[in-house]
Amino acid sequence: MPICNRSTFTPVTPTYFILAAWRYFARSFELLYEPCHVHVQSGPKRLCKFWIFSDGSVQLANSKGMSKRELSAVEAVIQAEIQVIKDACESYCYQNAIAVNYKTKRATW
Repeated sequence: MPICNRSTFTPVTPTYFILAAWRYFARSFELLYEPCHVHVQSGPKRLCKFWIFSDGSVQLANSKGMSKRELSAVEAVIQAEIQVIKDACESYCYQNAIAVNYKTKRATW
């Protein structure tokens, strides 16, 4: 579990960017216990979450109310903007004394 200075931690949902009707963001409290990731939402019923690996690759964690086509489009945007997302995540973690953590790939046999 990461070390966090609770006196400086700001529980917010930092927005990485907005593109068309989609908001790309994180939930700060999740960054305390989960690897770096990005949520993408359009309206209250269309939401997904992608894990981010240290090498810049991503993996769908979950989704709700989104078609495969929408998920593919969102993943393409995330891939195109991965450095922006990683930099924003790392910056937010640094400002709030959260250890940056990336999802670890499992070995394939």
